[in-house]
Amino acid sequence: MDLRSTKAALPALVLVLALWLCGCAAPAPGLGPVPGSPGTNWSPAMEARRVTLVQNLSKTGISAVRNRDDRLQFNLPTDFAFASDSADIKADMRADLDQLAASLNGPEVRNMRLRVVGYTDSQGSDAVNDLLSLARAQRVASYIQAKGVDPRRITVEGRGEDQPMVSNEQSYGRALNRRVEIVLTEPVAALSVNAPQ
Repeated sequence: MDLRSTKAALPALVLVLALWLCGCAAPAPGLGPVPGSPGTNWSPAMEARRVTLVQNLSKTGISAVRNRDDRLQFNLPTDFAFASDSADIKADMRADLDQLAASLNGPEVRNMRLRVVGYTDSQGSDAVNDLLSLARAQRVASYIQAKGVDPRRITVEGRGEDQPMVSNEQSYGRALNRRVEIVLTEPVAALSVNAPQ
C-alpha cells in the first residue's frame, strides 16, 4: 500500500472507530438497515447505491455511509483536504473530489439533492469557526459544480463547531470534528425529466 492509499484510508477508519467508541446509533459502513433502528427511509435500493458509491470511491479518502437520519452521506477527510485554518482545497484532494463529482453524476444518485455542510473543531471563536466552516463547504460545492454537478441540486451550510462528532478535548477528536459532509436527500423533481441518459 502506497502512502497516498494509507493516508486516504485513515480518516474513514478513524471515523468508524470514533462512531463505535462514542456509541452513535449509525451502523458501520457495509451494513444494511438495522432491525429496530429509528428511521424508515433506508431501503435496499439506497443500500445498493451506497455499495456502488463505496466501490467508486475506494481509492479516495472519501467514505459513503448511512447516517443516523437514514441518509446517504459522504465524509471528506478535512485535514487531508484543507490546510489548518484555510478553506483552500489542497492539490492532493482534487483527484478525490473529481472522482466524487463523477460519482454524484452517476445514474444511482444524479437526481438527488446534495446538502454540503462544513464543520470545525472548538478552537477559535464562534465567529471565525462559522465563517471557516461555511467557506469550506462553499469551496467543495463550487469545485464539484465546476466538475459538472448541477448547482440546482446543491445547498450549502456552515455549522462551525456545533454538532461535534466526538469530544474536542484531544487532538484526534478535533481532527474528526473538522470535516465536510455531503448528505443526499430527496430527488430533485425538475432534474428527473431533464437528466442525461
